[in-house]
Amino acid sequence: MNLKKLFAALLTLILCMTLCLPASAAEWKDEEFSFTVPEEFVYTFSRSVPMDDPSWALAGIADPSAMLKEYQEMGVLADFYTEGRKNNFKVLSKSNSTTENVFSLRDMTEAERNEFIDKLVKTDTEGVTMEKSFVELDGQPFYRLQIDSVTSMGEIHELQYGTIFNGHTLTFVTYSETELSEEQVALLEKAAFSFHALQILEKPEPEPVNAILILGLLVILIVVVVAPFVYMPLRSRREKKQKAEMAERLSAYHKAHEDGSGYGEVQFVNETECTKEAVRTFSKYHAYVKNLPSMLIGGILCATVVILAFFFDVTWWMKLAAVAVTVYFLYRTINMGNAVERVQQKVFGRGLSSTARYTFFEEGFRVAGIQSASVYPYFQIQSIKKHGHYLYLYYSPDNAYPIDQFGFTQGEFEEFSSFILKKTEKSKRA
Repeated sequence: MNLKKLFAALLTLILCMTLCLPASAAEWKDEEFSFTVPEEFVYTFSRSVPMDDPSWALAGIADPSAMLKEYQEMGVLADFYTEGRKNNFKVLSKSNSTTENVFSLRDMTEAERNEFIDKLVKTDTEGVTMEKSFVELDGQPFYRLQIDSVTSMGEIHELQYGTIFNGHTLTFVTYSETELSEEQVALLEKAAFSFHALQILEKPEPEPVNAILILGLLVILIVVVVAPFVYMPLRSRREKKQKAEMAERLSAYHKAHEDGSGYGEVQFVNETECTKEAVRTFSKYHAYVKNLPSMLIGGILCATVVILAFFFDVTWWMKLAAVAVTVYFLYRTINMGNAVERVQQKVFGRGLSSTARYTFFEEGFRVAGIQSASVYPYFQIQSIKKHGHYLYLYYSPDNAYPIDQFGFTQGEFEEFSSFILKKTEKSKRA
């Protein structure tokens, strides 16, 4: 019995001695660096701490999910609190194209460091003061930035020791809504000044410029931008030649029918209301359906340029050029239907009537109503397209007479379709 009491007394003594021992500082480390966490900080949080961990509640943090979201957005590696959350400091790290390009303040000359810290944070806001300087921590240059803001929006005080290290930022920071106390400053500096670099990486050599890729992108850009300026004159020249040939054929045709006879018997009669809706239908068809191949080719070229420019991370001006060309192409494509409609409204708005009256003879067809009555040979029809309940007789690359399949007063639409196809094919072979 006495032995049991003695054993219990020893255990109690050992426990008391353990509880009475002062807490010791802990080391925080990862693969690249380490630092000592002052013993005053009893709670440590990071993105790896689960939301159901009881330490959140013990530290007085009611919404762990909001804190974890903040850690993700700010790039918080670790967040330290004293008992009662009296004092706090965070260690942050982020990387971007700037940090990857600078890689390490250690590699900068003194002049480059001074230029860097001068551009670091600037403000002309009244009530905001800043103090900036450099310190060396274990051979790594850190900037010391103290911001004191007392404005109508409130009061905020912040102290941070930051650097660019191995291609990313590394910042020790503390802030408060009241003026930072000597204790807060001392605790942050105690942690920051214990920084120790465990791994110093060499700045990677920039990837060699892919000359073939850049040349390919330039060629595609040139094709997209220059092709229309090359194609349009060639198309215009071809059309002029076709018009000249057509004029000769029309002259011979009209001489053969100077007396207004010789067209043969009437085969079909049609009346088509060229309303705004009908013109709009033609415009949408002509802009987007008839020109679908060229639109697809242009879209594929633009998409290829943009994807290659950003996937291979080429120079900024090539990215800008790729985006600009694509935006211009999309703008032209979206507005193409409206542009065609405006032209067609003018064409069909010249006549005294909005009703096109067609008479199809054996050797030609007559158009009246929307224009002065004229008879045209079938060889003037360059192509025939059907869309919806309209058949379009193209008499030029961009203009056509619409034929409403429900507007026939003599003959049937199916018979007319076969008739007009035979006439145009025969006239093309002639």
